[in-house]
Amino acid sequence: MPERVRGFCYFGKNRDIEVEDEATAYFEYENGAAGVYITTTGEFPGTNRLEISGDKGKLVLEDGIITFYKLEISEKEFNRITDTTSGPIPMEKINIDYEDKSVDDCQADMINNWISAVLFNEKLIAPGEEGIKSLAISNAIYLSTWNDEWVKFPFDEDEFLEKLNDKINNSTYVKKEIKEAKGGLNFHS
Repeated sequence: MPERVRGFCYFGKNRDIEVEDEATAYFEYENGAAGVYITTTGEFPGTNRLEISGDKGKLVLEDGIITFYKLEISEKEFNRITDTTSGPIPMEKINIDYEDKSVDDCQADMINNWISAVLFNEKLIAPGEEGIKSLAISNAIYLSTWNDEWVKFPFDEDEFLEKLNDKINNSTYVKKEIKEAKGGLNFHS
């Protein structure tokens, strides 16, 4: 879990909705690491990329390919022994094979794992505690956005609930009638 988060959500920016349709979150961790998460409904074609950078290289998962940029020497060591202000650091580019499963396959795997856990005491792939952590991160991003400030973990859940209920009680959104068109496509009127 991060130590703190700063969220920037935009509500109804790209769609006629009262929920976020664009979000950026900046995370800081106790060990000094940082992370950034960016998502939007207003991008097509979309980008789905995970990038993890470390002292000895970088992993990139994009378009069903994992690429490892393995540095010959750690970035910290390189900067200690060189008089240049930046690289290039010699590296090796390694593509890593993995099984790219569809969302449906992953969900089926988790359901089968849950059944095996109940019947045969198999270890869960995704224990409930992990889901709670994801929800806490999401809620902290909202709270940070609403308060326009950093949120430290653990945060005040009562404050979050109060702000959420205020948003619900002050909602002005009116659901539009949906008409079915030929070919099964739905259009809002």
